[in-house]
Amino acid sequence: MADQSMVSSIKPAGPSEKVRNWLDLPVGVMHRIFLKVGAIDIIFSAQAVCTEWRNISKEPLLFHYIDMRLSTTTLFKKYAFSRRNKICKPDLVETAKIAVDRSCGQMVEFTMGDFGTDELLAYIADRSDSLKLLRLVSCNKVSARGLTNISNKVPMLEKLEIVHCYFLAQTLEAIVESFPRMKSFMLVSHFDDIIDDDFDAEVISKNMPELRHLCLRGNQLTSLGLYSIILSCPHLKSLNLRD
Repeated sequence: MADQSMVSSIKPAGPSEKVRNWLDLPVGVMHRIFLKVGAIDIIFSAQAVCTEWRNISKEPLLFHYIDMRLSTTTLFKKYAFSRRNKICKPDLVETAKIAVDRSCGQMVEFTMGDFGTDELLAYIADRSDSLKLLRLVSCNKVSARGLTNISNKVPMLEKLEIVHCYFLAQTLEAIVESFPRMKSFMLVSHFDDIIDDDFDAEVISKNMPELRHLCLRGNQLTSLGLYSIILSCPHLKSLNLRD
């Protein structure tokens, strides 16, 4: 049996005891907590808790890194809400615009999922001249022209990642030619769209001499294509050729 004196010493909190008010935390601490939550969850969830949290959610610092890589279906399931017994789906494009606006031009990274469009891409570029990394994941509504049109609007962009997007070889060439200052480039292909040649490797070697990091997953380049990259990209530090 437990010691009776020990049991008697454990008392439930009484109504007179002070309860910690978490809103009294320093603003800097709240900012760090909100950074863990993430920009999109702030917009859909955290800002609705109370007035104080809504004020904190407007801090540009919280929107330097915006990640919306989840598929549209997943985002809808996560953020859909009920109104008058009707399921309402969130407008992801408008949500992305809100996040971009709240960054006040200080956004550094943006990851766009399959809901992305050329119009949204242009919206981001027009308001984010500090952008350093752009990641496109399954963005089949984004065209090569949409990407090339923003190349002059994002002078600090140094990392471009294209993951499972359907771009023809010729249009991919136009994209690569538009970003000659790129320091990091990732191209992840659909495995059922693999072409056994060195076209991608040759385009990259001719147009991206400043590369430090290159990832070509699911690409069927040959030893010749690899050799051309190594010769033409003297600053290369890492090379990923998985799958």
